[in-house]
Amino acid sequence: GILLNDGFSQPLSGKESLNAPLENLLNNTHFKGDLHPELEEQLQGILDSAYITTESVALSAAMVTPEGTWTSAIGLASMDAPALPSNIYGIGSVTKTITATAIFKLQEAGMLTIDDQVVDWIPDVAKYNFIEPNIRVYQLLQHTSGIYNYTNHENFVDSVFAVNLDRVWEPEELLSNFLNLSLFEPGTNWSYSNTNYILLGMIVEAASGMPYHEYVRTAILEPIGLESMALFPQENRTDDHAHIFVDFGNDGIMDDVDAAGVTYESIFSSAWAAGAYTSTSADITTFMRELMRGNILSDSSMESMLAPFPLGNIGYGMGVIVFFDPEGNPFLYGHNGAIIYSTNSFYLPAKDIAVSIISNSQNVNAELTFPYLQEMMAACINFVPTSVEEHFTFKEIQISPNPVSEVVNISYELKNKTSLEIWVNDISGKRLYKLQDVGQGSGSHFIQWSGVQQLEAGLYLIEFVENGRSQSKLFIKK
Repeated sequence: GILLNDGFSQPLSGKESLNAPLENLLNNTHFKGDLHPELEEQLQGILDSAYITTESVALSAAMVTPEGTWTSAIGLASMDAPALPSNIYGIGSVTKTITATAIFKLQEAGMLTIDDQVVDWIPDVAKYNFIEPNIRVYQLLQHTSGIYNYTNHENFVDSVFAVNLDRVWEPEELLSNFLNLSLFEPGTNWSYSNTNYILLGMIVEAASGMPYHEYVRTAILEPIGLESMALFPQENRTDDHAHIFVDFGNDGIMDDVDAAGVTYESIFSSAWAAGAYTSTSADITTFMRELMRGNILSDSSMESMLAPFPLGNIGYGMGVIVFFDPEGNPFLYGHNGAIIYSTNSFYLPAKDIAVSIISNSQNVNAELTFPYLQEMMAACINFVPTSVEEHFTFKEIQISPNPVSEVVNISYELKNKTSLEIWVNDISGKRLYKLQDVGQGSGSHFIQWSGVQQLEAGLYLIEFVENGRSQSKLFIKK
């Protein structure tokens, strides 16, 4: 799985359950977009499936591509209102990507460097137990500092989730109350720690001379027009936010936290620069795509941000999760998050598309929705409108079995005689094997390729090329 432990998905307690039954709102779907209607229909079908399978109270999703944007919402934003694409959700640790972007913005402005030491910007940092003053900023960004994750502290849950939910925590209070022994010497290992990003938020404030959220708004959000994004509770959300749903009674019934009069300033303020941003699904998707396309930071900043610390089939850059293909090449970038809400927001550079899926209910985490995000990306990769298919000589392409382990069967039909190339590509579009490069007559054709055994487990494309036009089909190697 890819879910990184935020520590912000604990159950709320001490409140009476509403015991309010939630009906299936599959027919109560609201969407808008300017992608091809056939593609939007496929994306909606995937979101519908995710809604049914995960049993989320509401899901909001968005895709941003070179051709346009699609966004949709299904379910309940509150006990009294359906979910709409305009609803605001907590995005959890996707906030870390925003915080990292702020640090690199400051470096580009000559106001700090990522090689600076923590003590350079927080002179009294030694007063907090267990923080080594000479840790570098880049080690905070990449989670190689060794600093203990404060959300793992034995007193954190009771303090933040069960006592005085109206309380607004200051970052200094988090460092004073919830730290413990370091896990390793700085730079010698990797361990996910929200504490790193609390410190980074404090560094943003020290270097910019502005409150963290004001610097982010001025330097990042306003220039690209992302009006819905805000840091809660330091900035006011609109009344259009999707309510949080939690199983208060432990009876399998998800209850509306806001309708019960429960507030959660304590939870969000305790996340701050590590996880307290809120957004529509469309705006966080736009942010991710604009960032990854190089429209917010310089090339040198992006090179540093995306350089991953390897963790198996994924890596962690600086505020960014990086997925590798079977050959070890990075192909997917983004972050997930959980602050009772759960979020996935990722960018696929091979197709220049970004996709996000957000839930508003405690029973759904980012691991549950990530496969549906992958399906949406696959639908976009494979999509060829019916009208365009008429311009191709080949049609009715089938790949079986899918997923495949040893031999893949590829069948297709040609309407006319043509010269056809067939390739096996990795998910980034890199061509690995040529299966066909000959003229073929009309009719049905079949290829059985045992070379699939040479592939590592992962995602691949079968690409058909005819007269400069191409069409791809996705398959999975088990």
